[in-house]
Amino acid sequence: MILDGLFASIDSRVEVPLVSLALKVVSATVLVAIVVEFARFSAIYFWSSTRVRVERRARVSGLLKSARKVGADQRFPGWREAVPMSRLDVASHNPVRAYHLARTRRLVRQVPARRFSAMAARRSRVASLAEYPMRAARALCNRPLVVLFAAFLVYEHERPGLLLSDLGSALGNLPQVAEQRTWIPVLVLVIGLVAATRSSPLVDRVRARDEAAKDTNRLLTELLAYLSELQVAVSACNERLSSYRTSYFDEVCRSNLTGIRWNPPRGLEKEHLIWPTILDKELATAEFERSEAALDATHEHLKSIRDKGLSSVAFRILAPVSASLRTCGFHLPLYFVDKDVTSATAISPLGFGWLMRRAETIQRPVMQLLENQEVCRADALLVEESYRLDDLILKRHINELELRRLCTFLRKRIHGTTLTRLLGGAGAK
Repeated sequence: MILDGLFASIDSRVEVPLVSLALKVVSATVLVAIVVEFARFSAIYFWSSTRVRVERRARVSGLLKSARKVGADQRFPGWREAVPMSRLDVASHNPVRAYHLARTRRLVRQVPARRFSAMAARRSRVASLAEYPMRAARALCNRPLVVLFAAFLVYEHERPGLLLSDLGSALGNLPQVAEQRTWIPVLVLVIGLVAATRSSPLVDRVRARDEAAKDTNRLLTELLAYLSELQVAVSACNERLSSYRTSYFDEVCRSNLTGIRWNPPRGLEKEHLIWPTILDKELATAEFERSEAALDATHEHLKSIRDKGLSSVAFRILAPVSASLRTCGFHLPLYFVDKDVTSATAISPLGFGWLMRRAETIQRPVMQLLENQEVCRADALLVEESYRLDDLILKRHINELELRRLCTFLRKRIHGTTLTRLLGGAGAK
C-alpha cells in the first residue's frame, strides 16, 4: 500500500512521535484530497459530456458519410432516389447497408412534431441520472470528511484492528466524564470568549444572515409566479414551433418572391404560391407575445434581486438546480449588466427571436447559391440546416423541462416536502 511505505519513511526519518503523527495525518490528508478531487473532476466531466450529448442527435457529418456509402451523394442531382422512403426497404438489405440507409433517411425526413416532447423527456432523464455521481463526489470533497478519513487511515496504521475496541472503551468512559460538572462552565466561558473576540458581534452576523435569507425567500416566492407564467407561455409556443418549419424554409428561400420552396423529401421545387407563409407574421401571434412579456418580466425581477445585493444568497438557495438555472439563462441577469441588450428574448435560451434571426442568416448564402445556379449546393446546405433546426427545436423542449424543474424546486421549497412537514410538526410540539 502507498500509505504504508510513506508512513514507514516518516517513522524512519522523524524521531519525535507527535511530529511524526502530525506528518502522517497531513500526508494522508493530501493524498486523500488528491484522489477525491480527481474523482470529482471525473464526475463533472462525465456529467457535462452527457449533458451536451443528450441535447444533440447524431452529428450531421456522420449522416453525410453514411449517405455517400449508399450512393446518395448530395453533390449530384437526384441523390434522393437512392434513399428508401420506407423502413421495409431498409430491412431488406444486409445489416451494414441497412444501418447506413437508416441513418441516411434522417436527411430526407424531419422529426415528427409529437416526438419532440418524448425525446426531450428521455434526454432530460438521462442528464438527471448523470448528476448523481457528481453530487456524490461533491459530498465526499467536504474538508471535514477528508480530514476524518485521513485520520482514520493513520489510526488504522498505528493501531490496526483496535478501532472498535477503542471506541467501546471511550464510550464506556462517557458517564464518568458527565459526572464531573467542572467542564460545563469552562465550555461556556470558551464559547463566550470566542463570540466576544470576533471582529463583529456574532449575534449581528447571525441576524444579517437570517434577514438576507428571509428577503431572498420572499423574492424567490415572487419569482415562482413569474416562472409559472413563463412555463405556460413557453409550453404553448413549443407546441406550435415544429409546425413553423415550413414557414422557416419559405423565409430562407424567400418563397414569396422567388416562388421556390424546399422540403426534405423533394428538395427545391418551383411552385405557384397563392398564399405564401411569412415567418415574421406567424411569430407575432398572441402565444409568442405572451412568452416575450413573461420572459421580460422574469428578467426584470431577477435584476431586482441583483440590484438589492442578494444574488449570492439566491445562488446559494438555488444550488440544487443551478444547472437548470444556467441552462435557462437566468444566471445572466443575476450577475451581469448588458446595456446593449434591450430585450430579454435576445439573450435568453427560452426566447423565440432566434428563429427569425437564424432564417435571415441562412438566407444570404442560400440566395447567393441559387443566383449562381448552384442548386445542388443550396439543397445540401438546406438539408444540413433542416437537421440542425430539429436539434434546436429539441433543445427548446429540453429547456422547457429545465424551467419546469426550477418551478418544481421552488414550489416544494414553499409548500414543503413530507420530511420538512414532519420536522416542522416536531419542532412546533
